[in-house]
Amino acid sequence: MMKSVHLLSSEWWSPHKETDLELIQESINCGNEVIVVGCSGVLDACYINPKHSWLDCVRCVGMKNAGLSYLIGKYTYVELLDKRFESNGYIELRDLPNNLKSFLMLKDGQLDIGYAVGTYLVDVTRDSSLNPSEQKDLVTKLLIATSRSYRWFLNFFSAEKPDIIYAMNGRHLQYRSILQAALDLGLDIRMHERGGEKNKYMLYPRCLPHDRGYFRQLVKNARLEMTEEFIEKEGGKFFTDKVAGKDNNWFSYVTEQEVDRLPPDFHSYSRKTSFFLCSDFECAAVSQEWDWYVYPDQITGIQMICAEMAQKCPEMHFFIRMHPNMKNDKATPRISSVVSNIKNATLIPPDSSISSYGLMMRSDCVLTFGSTIGIEACFWGKPSVLICPAMYEDFDVAINCHSHSEVIRALLDPGHAKNKKEAMLYGAIMATMGNDFKHVVMENPFKGTFNGKVVTNVTEPWRRVTLKMASFFN
Repeated sequence: MMKSVHLLSSEWWSPHKETDLELIQESINCGNEVIVVGCSGVLDACYINPKHSWLDCVRCVGMKNAGLSYLIGKYTYVELLDKRFESNGYIELRDLPNNLKSFLMLKDGQLDIGYAVGTYLVDVTRDSSLNPSEQKDLVTKLLIATSRSYRWFLNFFSAEKPDIIYAMNGRHLQYRSILQAALDLGLDIRMHERGGEKNKYMLYPRCLPHDRGYFRQLVKNARLEMTEEFIEKEGGKFFTDKVAGKDNNWFSYVTEQEVDRLPPDFHSYSRKTSFFLCSDFECAAVSQEWDWYVYPDQITGIQMICAEMAQKCPEMHFFIRMHPNMKNDKATPRISSVVSNIKNATLIPPDSSISSYGLMMRSDCVLTFGSTIGIEACFWGKPSVLICPAMYEDFDVAINCHSHSEVIRALLDPGHAKNKKEAMLYGAIMATMGNDFKHVVMENPFKGTFNGKVVTNVTEPWRRVTLKMASFFN
């Protein structure tokens, strides 16, 4: 019999809660000794409740209790930061670094606590150039809560000696703490995330979902196991579904765009390059392997590329498409201001109805800061130039540039589209990766049930009444 430990997600969104319960139920069904770790409001600051609002805790704990009540079988519940495993000596900083890059380098033992907290800060502010010292009270709370949970997990695992541990994602705060604590003690831990489609989930052994080394192993296995017919079918479907706006495991960002709509002056230029930006806050503070290696940021890249190309290829025009997810980014106004003064570039805002796929299909070349459309371009027969880390950079699908001079050379002579079969392999992996849910049914990527029950509801009467009354005052 194995002993499994499961950390419940405090986040309110699906499918993470459903996946927690799926994994717990499967462990129970296998006859394991199951320990569930959950929070009842003990963290002074967390992802969904950084100010430790009592009402938010009421809602979160209510959903946790409801979800646990839907499990069938026996398990042991342990409160996060249970005093039996608590220890002192967590991190304390009198002065915080005044820039994100220095903040990310902070360590607490083996824990990358700078990344653990920094990725949260960038997520919620959508600002990859923030100054952590300007939010000293909040940042200090987050650092202490993360440090406390790290030390607690070290003590808890040392006492319980689990055979396997499950938790969500592992990128930020207490989730990064549990991952590092398990790694420190040489324990088997699996981080769960969305799978290739809504009724699948992925497990990442002893690493973040963003770990490119693990993804390379997935690719290596796929090359051995997937048939050409499977790759062609599933890989082709992956790319055609994207153009069709199907939300198989995430939002489709093109449903609000007009099919084939182009900028009014698009056909006025003899050479057209679609330049797709990314919402850089998503990977700005994940780990060092995601650090950009050509330009320090997108604004610098835009300025340097457009300036040199204006001299070397004045007939080329850049259509700079901002990612729809950049609507509320702090960098968006700055990018708009910069591009407005560049003569060989046209900016397309995040909320524009101009078609991203229309641009890609009708341009001579596609240039990306890591956007998936860079590999989609290869599938659809367009030369693609990549200028920052991406999961697909090891595939023969784009010209991978590691310096500004390489970017310029690639734009001047992008050649023909690269290997479509490689693109289809990537698509087949992304579309089908993961394990099938047995107890969870997802209606869409953000709404599902576990054992026939909606897990994001609050069922305890006093909590429902409290939340209802509070709604009248908000």
